[in-house]
Amino acid sequence: MFDDYFIIRKPDLSDIPEQKLATLSNQFGELNDSVERVIIRIFDSAVVPGGALRGVVYICLKEPIKLNTLTITTEMITKTISSDEKQDMEMEAGLSSTTKRIPISYTVLSDDPSVGKRMPIRKFTCQEPEFMQSPVKEVDLSDPCFSPYIGPVQLAPGDHAIPFAFPLESDAHPSILLKGKVGFTHEVEIIHRYYIYGTIRLSRPNENNSATISTDNLNVKVLSCGPPNYTLPNGGRIPAIMKTFTMENRQMLIQIENIIFQEADDINIYIFTDEPVGIRYAEAYLLRIFHIPGLKVSDTKALYKLKKYPPNVFIDGRTEKTTFTENLPLPFSEAAETESGRLFSNSQHLPSHYRDFRVSCESLNSTEQSQRTLHCDSFKDLPRDARKAGCHLTLNVPINSVPQSCLESLKITYYIRVLIHGKRKVMAYSLPISVVEQRTKDYKMRYLGEGNHIYDPEYLKLKRDSKCSVS
Repeated sequence: MFDDYFIIRKPDLSDIPEQKLATLSNQFGELNDSVERVIIRIFDSAVVPGGALRGVVYICLKEPIKLNTLTITTEMITKTISSDEKQDMEMEAGLSSTTKRIPISYTVLSDDPSVGKRMPIRKFTCQEPEFMQSPVKEVDLSDPCFSPYIGPVQLAPGDHAIPFAFPLESDAHPSILLKGKVGFTHEVEIIHRYYIYGTIRLSRPNENNSATISTDNLNVKVLSCGPPNYTLPNGGRIPAIMKTFTMENRQMLIQIENIIFQEADDINIYIFTDEPVGIRYAEAYLLRIFHIPGLKVSDTKALYKLKKYPPNVFIDGRTEKTTFTENLPLPFSEAAETESGRLFSNSQHLPSHYRDFRVSCESLNSTEQSQRTLHCDSFKDLPRDARKAGCHLTLNVPINSVPQSCLESLKITYYIRVLIHGKRKVMAYSLPISVVEQRTKDYKMRYLGEGNHIYDPEYLKLKRDSKCSVS
């Protein structure tokens, strides 16, 4: 057993925000005479999936105590409430069959010889390796700071501080709070949130009987996150989407800079053709679609006719009707287009949210769909000097947009829907996008899953009518 570690001068916590601090005192049972208080403090109230939640557990002692174990737990809670359920749920103290709780624990210190890997520190400082981790970048779990300290540890009277960096799972789904009417007349409230708390097991020296103590909960927000736009070394923009297709015997090219956005971002869409005669105009919509299986709200038929959408589809933005302009300046350099073709055709460099869409587009089953599939990396089918006319459409992601969600109980998907109006037909093109709260370089959106279902072919098939041909 190690003697008197994690020493710290009495900490001044008066300036710490209330939401980042939870204090426990006079609730230690037989150890009330030995333990003055236990405090859990977090430095980060927000973290991305795969990031590190950094904090400290303070233990203030009046008498010597043996610290046997320390674990940090995040608890994920998902709750769905509809207006019809509220009365029943109140009878069950706020819990119902629609509430799920999943605790995830991380060992900071253990008296199990097979678990403890790291020597405890003598004196605590703010330069501990735990605090060098980032809440907005994926951590490297091989870093020694994620290895548990070896216990037990005897603590002398006074103040002690044990640092921790809780590595949140990379597939942890971001926090969601949705309240309002979604596709039906009843109010719905869906909550997906996280708490964090600490649990310590203490005993008096030379005694085997121990007491287990848990701190109060602190709220933690898990942010949705995605990678930033791709750029050339000189800063030039690289388009994420470049697809060609035919429309009434003319070649068309659609380019979109990115498919991952934050609130207030502009969505720039460029459409080019080698034959503008016969094209009346183009327009675009930003659609937000809800899928709530428990309340029988589905998105499997959400991409409907041109002018009719079911009640679970919200139009968050639309462009003006824009005509094609001859010799429209090309938004991306030749080097950027070439790099886009290389980057997004290489699965090693292609994030799954790009790759899944490409595969889905190319695997549509029906003959009519296959003939109108938009081809990736085929922009050479419409060379730069053949782009005789084009149009630029701009959508804007609204402030306070609810991020994309792929929960079992709540799926929120966003689509850009582009309509190109010809003399006799309308070409409809729907592209799934992500709306996130944070962006980090090289971030992989693992919380969406490798088989991200918002890109499945089913959601790309539009219901036909006499005026609509489907891409």
